[in-house]
Amino acid sequence: MIYIGIFIALFVVAWLADRYQFTWATRAQLLYGETALLVLFAGLRNNSIGLDSADGYHRYFNFLLVGKSLDSWVEPLYVWMNKAVIFLGGNYQWILFLTALLCVLPMVYLFDRYTEHALWAMALYYGLYFYQQTFNIMRQCIAMSFCFLAVDMILDRKYVRAGLCMAIALGFHQTAWIFLVALLMIWIRFSLKQAAVIFLATYLLGFVMTTKTILLFVPQVYQHYFFTEGNAMRSDSGWGVPLQVFGINLAVLVACYACPRSLKNPWMRILAAGVAVLNLTQNMTQGYRLAYYFLQAQCLAIPEVLHVPREKNRKLMTLLFLVISLALFASNLSMQWKYMTPYRLFFMP
Repeated sequence: MIYIGIFIALFVVAWLADRYQFTWATRAQLLYGETALLVLFAGLRNNSIGLDSADGYHRYFNFLLVGKSLDSWVEPLYVWMNKAVIFLGGNYQWILFLTALLCVLPMVYLFDRYTEHALWAMALYYGLYFYQQTFNIMRQCIAMSFCFLAVDMILDRKYVRAGLCMAIALGFHQTAWIFLVALLMIWIRFSLKQAAVIFLATYLLGFVMTTKTILLFVPQVYQHYFFTEGNAMRSDSGWGVPLQVFGINLAVLVACYACPRSLKNPWMRILAAGVAVLNLTQNMTQGYRLAYYFLQAQCLAIPEVLHVPREKNRKLMTLLFLVISLALFASNLSMQWKYMTPYRLFFMP
């Protein structure tokens, strides 16, 4: 209930800031306060909370006792972070706290810089991504934050720094290479009709994809992911995941239709690329994890869409978008996240 309470509080704060026109200084203070709350919430948690926390704890003691991971290969920067903490006399709580800092602070920096509605961005980030990423895919979460910093550097034409950010991301998780697709979206432009055609084509292609066809597009060094437990093709053939993926397509298209100018925003184009990736990987259990590299961009794109001046059918489209989003949130809780979410609600099996 604490987690849900924070979720409600963040949205209430964002609404109040809009409703009563809080000053820039007040909004900044609230944003910094929320940042501190999230870092402390994730960094001071018990190591039994979150799927990745226990694995990280086990690896930490491998590094402490024998100097290496005994279970599987681990990316070098994560190894060095563990060894640095051990050298300084820290314990595993330091790892959790550093992970929280490296996941949250880059995203808050981007919220503050690229949207006038950073409090709404923070609320979306907390509700849709914070727990699933920071508590459950810790190394990948760090990698995603540095991937987004690379976009910031490219937009500032600081290409060397962008390359360094991508190198850091790969140093924490080797799947970060897929974000190169997102970096192309900074220069590639497309219309709403073209996005709809791309979404439809990738959705249909992903629906019929098998392991054999997917591996044609995957570098050999990463192909072992598709044969390990938890990363292979989905064993069930139900309609739950395809319907959920279709809902995400529909939500993004509705947002773009309600505000056609949003496709000029590079973060919206990165989000669109994420939808295409999710479409193509919908039959993989790893699909959502790969798409997370892109989908987090909605925290930067959607607040701007929902705050543009009222246009034709604007209220209807906003309502439709919110209904779709709430349906997706409910389906996420009851489906693939049911084993890694703090929520336990009546509709969950």
